[in-house]
Amino acid sequence: MATTTTTSIANRTGGIEVNGQILFGMDAELALKAAAKYDYQLEKDIARWIEAVLAEPLQPQDDFAAALKSGIVLIRCVPACAYLRL
Repeated sequence: MATTTTTSIANRTGGIEVNGQILFGMDAELALKAAAKYDYQLEKDIARWIEAVLAEPLQPQDDFAAALKSGIVLIRCVPACAYLRL
């Protein structure tokens, strides 16, 4: 007997999987709409700017949101923003 994964069940029922969570209906529509608006090139550009300001790579490098979540990285960028008068 073949096993069925959660993702394949979700796809058959019309749901989508986002961050390990299966979404349906309006939740799924809103997640797709948000994903369509996200600008990955802008994320890369901002990450490069932050790395240049800090003179070190962001950690973790594969998850931009996780790298900024604590706020420490952003606080360390404030002097550069003040200097540039942003």
